[in-house]
Amino acid sequence: MSAYFDDKDLAHFGDLKTHHPELWDKFAAYYGAAFEPGELTKREKLLIGFVVAQTSQCPYCIDSFARQSLENG
Repeated sequence: MSAYFDDKDLAHFGDLKTHHPELWDKFAAYYGAAFEPGELTKREKLLIGFVVAQTSQCPYCIDSFARQSLENG
């Protein structure tokens, strides 16, 4: 293995549902609830996620939060 992170893997994130649909559904429910507007807007929560991803240097998280942040203004 040349690297822990492989850019090609990110496109297959949604495929995790096929391996264990019950856990995927629980994750999706949690993730959806976590980003519902409350004290902070969804946009603010996504921007916080992006900053944390930058700090942790997780390329998958950086890509995901960058894309979602742009989609949400």
